[in-house]
Amino acid sequence: MKKLMMAVVLVLGVFSLSVYAQNPSNNDLVISEDDADGRPVQIPVNEVPKVVMDAIKAKQKGIFFTQAERFWYRDLLTYQVMGRRFSEEWLFRVVDDGTVLMAEVDGR
Repeated sequence: MKKLMMAVVLVLGVFSLSVYAQNPSNNDLVISEDDADGRPVQIPVNEVPKVVMDAIKAKQKGIFFTQAERFWYRDLLTYQVMGRRFSEEWLFRVVDDGTVLMAEVDGR
């Protein structure tokens, strides 16, 4: 009976590991091939990490975010987020740790 229980536990353990390997959690960063070669990848604004959005909101309040891209810049995972505030068009580039690399309005 003891050997049977150990076999069941072993099988369940192997099964759970294989399921985890096939389904990464939300905390795991999955990088596409486009990311790997440096080309920007269009992403939904709601997929931009909170730390990036908080850094942008601290820099400029009242922006309505319209587009976002993710790309590698000098070995840093970087997000480019575009938005509008009244008639102004804003562009932000922020590293995934919240460091703002650029914030410009209307190309200025």
